[in-house]
Amino acid sequence: MTTDEWFKENLKVSAYIPQDLNEKLLEWMKGKNIQEVPQALRTVLEEYLGGVQTEPNIGPVRDDRLEALERKFESLSQVVQELKEAIQASSSQRVQRESESAALPLLEGIAAIEMEQPIEEEIQDDEPDEILYEFLEPEE
Repeated sequence: MTTDEWFKENLKVSAYIPQDLNEKLLEWMKGKNIQEVPQALRTVLEEYLGGVQTEPNIGPVRDDRLEALERKFESLSQVVQELKEAIQASSSQRVQRESESAALPLLEGIAAIEMEQPIEEEIQDDEPDEILYEFLEPEE
């Protein structure tokens, strides 16, 4: 119940608003679970002008914009995670390719050595050992 003191502290405001704005207000009220237009207008003015907001008993608040932003955030978080995984996989492949390309000359060298005749065959194909004695210093 309102008292004389309440009427002194609160001013009455009357306004005519276009029908489309009234429909938006009623839709907003439904989302905030506000039943009375004066309460809704007071809440809108307090939120917009930054006044001291008295919390009406409005129940659970459902804001479609907030829900849309949360869905977008989740979607973007998933995309970021997929990009991180793709970068990590790409980096691993690059390191593997660099390792393979660094090892390629070594592998080619090993293959070239294997293509040559073994050392044992080279010794067998040489001249007899007697010829080599000429290069040794005489024993005393």
